[in-house]
Amino acid sequence: MGIDICHRRRTSLWFYLGSTGNV
Repeated sequence: MGIDICHRRRTSLWFYLGSTGNV
């Protein structure tokens, strides 16, 4: 479960960065 949360957090962060256009 811990790993799943960490992975989800990373995905959310990447998605946020991509949305802002700061890749």
